[in-house]
Amino acid sequence: MEIKKNVENKLLNRKEIEAFHSNNGGATLTKKTVKTELAKKLKVDEKLIVLEKVEQHFGSNNVSIHAYVYPDETKLKKATHEYLVKRNSESPKKEGGSE
Repeated sequence: MEIKKNVENKLLNRKEIEAFHSNNGGATLTKKTVKTELAKKLKVDEKLIVLEKVEQHFGSNNVSIHAYVYPDETKLKKATHEYLVKRNSESPKKEGGSE
């Protein structure tokens, strides 16, 4: 994973990250994998990263990533839309009903 842009947004008190990942024939990246790799690369807690967009380019193995990194959870919840917070939460999705 390569960080293309790391901009400090002082108004919203966050870092805005643009990254690029070349998958080289591997499986499609999950958002969990992307968050884990970004957290290791930036040396921050995964809970403080909000993935805005993870976009795989058609016909290639290249992935563009747009993410926000906050200093703490209160600032994350204050500055981020609620749907992004829900989408980036760690709670597992419910599986289909039992038969």
